[in-house]
Amino acid sequence: MKNIAAGTAGGAAAAVAQLVLPEPYGTWLGIAVLPTAQDLVARALSARERERLDIVVTTAVAAIQERIASGEHSRWDGVFMPDEGARAAEVIEMLLLAAEREPESKKLTAYSRFLENLAFRHDVSIETAGALMRLHQQLSYRQLCALGLFVQARPQLEGSYVYRRGAELEALLREVQELFDMQLLIGEVTNSNPTIALVFVMEPLTDMGRLFAELTGARDLPQADLELVRRTLDREPPRLT
Repeated sequence: MKNIAAGTAGGAAAAVAQLVLPEPYGTWLGIAVLPTAQDLVARALSARERERLDIVVTTAVAAIQERIASGEHSRWDGVFMPDEGARAAEVIEMLLLAAEREPESKKLTAYSRFLENLAFRHDVSIETAGALMRLHQQLSYRQLCALGLFVQARPQLEGSYVYRRGAELEALLREVQELFDMQLLIGEVTNSNPTIALVFVMEPLTDMGRLFAELTGARDLPQADLELVRRTLDREPPRLT
């Protein structure tokens, strides 16, 4: 991947301004992102806010350039062209504002992947992208890791996993329950004393959950971070029923 330095003043706007791709919709990112990036950079940002913004945009731009260079074509449906670009710019502004204010630095990778993949996924409408970005803002990094872990393990997940209660486990399963409530996963957490159960159906991912995981790169998050979630679940070996 092309190395574009992050954290420099105006790095995000500079990177976008240089993104001119040799194809009919090659200027899509400049049309939709550059005005937003310039507006954000022009504001009185703290050094940390500017660094977050630069990391997300410059990483996404580098990944897009690499994919185009390898022969991929960016989305061709025209949503980023001048007559439609306002709708796309609204979603991208939502993404960049969220990234700028994101306290969990490890989540920045997922924001960058979302922006990158939006350039190529013509099957994802701007309205759906906006809905998924709103969900993304609500999730913790550990929830993204849990989703990534379940995506990797989903062929073997069906069943009810009964655990002894414990504060660490209860906190994690509360976050998993939120993934169920958001309709990213199908299942439930059931409570009793002295046990708590995690219940999965045959296919735990909803279609929306699968798309969300693809856009954010959830299954490709660092394996060490996914293992932290696995170890919390395995700390008290469950009884599969």
